[in-house]
Amino acid sequence: MKGYKGFNEKLQCTPNEKVFQFEVGKEYKEENADLCKSGFHFCENPFDVFGYYSPNNSRYCEIEAAGVSEQTESDSKKCCKKIKISAEIKLSGIINDGVKFIMDKIDWKNSKETSSGNSSTAASSGFSSTAASSGERSTAASSGDSSTAASSGSISTAASSGERSTAASSGESSTAASSGESSTAASSGYSSTAASSGERSTAASSGLSSTAASSGYGSTAIVEGKNSVAVATGYNSKAKAVKCSAIVVCERDENYNLLAIKSAIIDGVFLKENTFYTLYNGEFKEVE
Repeated sequence: MKGYKGFNEKLQCTPNEKVFQFEVGKEYKEENADLCKSGFHFCENPFDVFGYYSPNNSRYCEIEAAGVSEQTESDSKKCCKKIKISAEIKLSGIINDGVKFIMDKIDWKNSKETSSGNSSTAASSGFSSTAASSGERSTAASSGDSSTAASSGSISTAASSGERSTAASSGESSTAASSGESSTAASSGYSSTAASSGERSTAASSGLSSTAASSGYGSTAIVEGKNSVAVATGYNSKAKAVKCSAIVVCERDENYNLLAIKSAIIDGVFLKENTFYTLYNGEFKEVE
């Protein structure tokens, strides 16, 4: 079975409170597969890995699983006895594969909450529901708790307001917006936008000349594409970008009063690429 697995920056995970080191291309075995207790865990739905490993400081891989347990979680999390770490993929890969995963699962003819036509709209308000749209200039909107909104059309929009939900868009000049607490807005299209306003949420964009904006308390803005901008305006929020892209960070007091705002282009000297910065006493401060 194909799946997706998240890791920390060292390609490690911590099953049963023990650090397990993985390597790309290698296979690993365990005698038992008991969900949340033993074995190797992964997600069938690429978007579900965000719930366990946030884009803040994680790495992701495609995997092949064997000896998969029949046990299930509320999402697509699964457990197996044998796992192969096939290949590491970037954030854009997770986004694009996640949109495809949802699209492939949909009965386009009989579902009222999905749309594949040009300039179409898909809307879902149910708990743990999914709204998906693949048409050019189309919209996918979902308001259910733990729900997902996915859109792959050019100039399309994916919006989700559920707590811990995901809004993902892979279309050029598209927008992914999420307002739920600890939720994720991810966009991989050229000149696209990922915006998140929830507390401890993440806005991540991997497209060239794109924007990731986050305004929630303790939230994160990330851009992986060049000539892009990561904007973090919430209290205790942070941003990171690649070289030749920029970050904009605000400093606020505990009452959310604005104290300072500062922007800069990541040059690799004064400011490191792929490194989180917050604003402290009006100056950039490197943080984890």
